[in-house]
Amino acid sequence: MRLNLENPFLVIRSATFKQTSLTLTATLINGILGMVFYIFLARELGPSDFGLFSLSIVVLALTADIGNFGANTGIVNFVSKFIKSDTPLALKYLKIGFLYKLFMGLAVILFGCLLSPFLAEEVFKKPEMFPLLRLAFLGVGSTWLFSFTTSYYQATQKFRSWGMIQIFTNLIRLLGVVCAFYYFHLDIYVALTFYIIAPFIGFIVSFVNISFEFIREKFNKANVNTFFSFNKWVGISAIAGATSSRADTFILGRLATSAGIGVYSAAGQIVQVVPQLIGAIGTVVAPKFSSFDNDNKMFGYFKKLQLMVMVIAGVMVLSIPIVKIVIKVFFGPEYDRSFGIFVILFVSMLVFLISIPVHNVIIYYYQYPKLFSYLSVINLLVVILLAYFLTLKFGISGTAYASLVGNTVNFLVPMVWFKKKIKLKATSS
Repeated sequence: MRLNLENPFLVIRSATFKQTSLTLTATLINGILGMVFYIFLARELGPSDFGLFSLSIVVLALTADIGNFGANTGIVNFVSKFIKSDTPLALKYLKIGFLYKLFMGLAVILFGCLLSPFLAEEVFKKPEMFPLLRLAFLGVGSTWLFSFTTSYYQATQKFRSWGMIQIFTNLIRLLGVVCAFYYFHLDIYVALTFYIIAPFIGFIVSFVNISFEFIREKFNKANVNTFFSFNKWVGISAIAGATSSRADTFILGRLATSAGIGVYSAAGQIVQVVPQLIGAIGTVVAPKFSSFDNDNKMFGYFKKLQLMVMVIAGVMVLSIPIVKIVIKVFFGPEYDRSFGIFVILFVSMLVFLISIPVHNVIIYYYQYPKLFSYLSVINLLVVILLAYFLTLKFGISGTAYASLVGNTVNFLVPMVWFKKKIKLKATSS
């Protein structure tokens, strides 16, 4: 498998690049809003409280990823596949995804509130986290409802709406904490409250541009079985993948001080621009891979996409020196150690970035999410073991190295699988 590198700038003429440019613009604005939000909180709360806030957000995100059980992927896959050829069927799958999120959200809020004291005292050894964890579990429900909105926009390729609703939500979140600081009182509880309210407001507002028509559709058991038959492998992968991707912060939550978690989280938040970029690109490419009906279309698209993400990753490396200045000027001297952590995590995320084409082609074109279920379980074990022992030996830097190893494995194994698939196809032809 070779990429045509004779004229890499031809990639800008593709529809993918144009659509990705739209989502990237929204992602850039979101990234700026998010960075200002976290820098503001990091400075005002200090490393210790910011560490507790960040750990609570990780609990929220991990629970949301696990309990979602691939519902977002199912919505994108089935709605994008049938929205033009069989609209009523597409809306049935949309309704299944919505109802799952709604009822599971209520269950998670209930059980999460009951488990919060145990998690705070026994798992994290930080009793002061008890009320924060209850707020975090409330946030899982609002996160799921909001992700229904973004999944719908992605599946129907309404990328402008996809970007605008996310910008609106992040802006509400930022304005909330700034107003609390200047006019009321800002602490970790107020900050977390605004963090979880903003997605719910975004979900409500999004229905200005979403028809309620899907609510009236009646689905049957076969539709449900088809939806979750596809999702089960994505769900297993999501559980292990989400756990491994956040194992670093969880292990720090038990082994490090609140201040150490704050220093690590500051670096992690700067790095979040890359996952946001990955999400922006994935928003465009997932429904396209799902719609291809032959290998020639798929492979031509794959090569252009792989070239594009490699060019983007190369350009992003140039930003590393700028981040050192950002940490020093905006975060303050308490976060000086964050730069070294940032570099390791940044390289790890760039490896994740260049994995986008192969991950999406396997899930959406070959319809084989099972591979990532197996891989994510292996990756989870590797990352947890590495993170635990490297953190004990090297401190928070060791935790970052474990994340780098995990993302490297997640890139190499699917790429080997894909190359073998292509080679086997060529041989049989």
